Amino acid sequence: MSRARIMLAGCLIALSALAIVTTTSSAHRPVTSKFTFHQDIEPLFQYYCGGCHTTGGIAPMSLLTYSEAFPWAESIKEQLLAISMHPRNIDERYGAENHSRQMNPRQLDMIVDWASGGTPEGTPVPSNKNLQIQTEWQLGTPDITMPLDAGAGLSASEMDRTFVLELTPELNEDRWLAAFDVRAGIPGIVHDVVLYVLPEKSNGGSNPVPLVDLTSTQVLGTWLPGQIINFGSREGAHFVPHDARLGVQIHYRKTWRDEGIELRDVSELGLYFRKQEPPQRMQTLVLRGSGHSNSSKAAPVLISEPVVEEIVLQSVFPVMSASGTRMEISIEEPDGRQIELVRVGEFDMGWPAQYDFAEPVYISPGSRLVVRGWFTGRGVEPADQHISVWVDYTI
Repeated sequence: MSRARIMLAGCLIALSALAIVTTTSSAHRPVTSKFTFHQDIEPLFQYYCGGCHTTGGIAPMSLLTYSEAFPWAESIKEQLLAISMHPRNIDERYGAENHSRQMNPRQLDMIVDWASGGTPEGTPVPSNKNLQIQTEWQLGTPDITMPLDAGAGLSASEMDRTFVLELTPELNEDRWLAAFDVRAGIPGIVHDVVLYVLPEKSNGGSNPVPLVDLTSTQVLGTWLPGQIINFGSREGAHFVPHDARLGVQIHYRKTWRDEGIELRDVSELGLYFRKQEPPQRMQTLVLRGSGHSNSSKAAPVLISEPVVEEIVLQSVFPVMSASGTRMEISIEEPDGRQIELVRVGEFDMGWPAQYDFAEPVYISPGSRLVVRGWFTGRGVEPADQHISVWVDYTI
């Protein structure tokens, strides 16, 4: 058995033991917390955690009912105190990220107090419906829905695979895409979905289609479990021509629950259009860089992209290969002044996240977008040192 598998098995045993201990001892623990699950904790778990921690979701367990959540109370407390959840790993001293999906200190204190104080259940609140975010349209009924049928699916021996599909939405006129969502067929394995406009030349609609260089095509965004891709919230939208063919890159990643099981997923893509041309046109720029030397972990992989027109930065989505450790994204203005936007430490490729800015960031022509990525250092081949950043902006 590999070292990684041994470590995983050890973690699972430890978590199982922790859940058993918590379950068996909770009946004898005095209740000291004034917060109860149904009145105080359940709404937080639904809003902040339900995108992943739902039945069959991408996370290893559901937290949406009392019977599901309280055995994990001690583990939840430890994860929150260690700032391991949410797994965003962003340094809040830099940039001005929108924290609408981050708990505030009082909410964190409530959960810790509840977990430490006997995990009282309280009285069920009828309005606290058990959200199944992974299987519902988060923005209501889409204007167009299209099946994402990957065909063969994942064999029993496969743990990770990416399919690329071609779709024809058959628009009767040019449209403005305000948002899109994915309703996962098997939520536990749909890791991310990239949507883009295919170049004019394609292979005529056969599936699967070849991988496309996303740095040279019109990218419409990346869907992640629990994150809504909604451009319309800032009055922006992507232009989609009437004869467009869409490419969909759907990445499946099994967890330990599905190891050795053959799975075939059919998810569904939902498109939301604006009725009129928006005041801002949304664009997505994909920046990529790779390492050239494994001699020192102090030497970062660098991307420096010139800005040729005034743009308004809306969000960034950083991605690193498995050996990546941290990333910094900044603006270098024409006079040499540096403005730090995002610092991501302890990067975890298993939990990528998009970072929306609380206020739009205006970037003047002549500036540069600068990205630096650090890797584990010696023993890592340059071919395994990759960074990419998806930059959403309006013009």
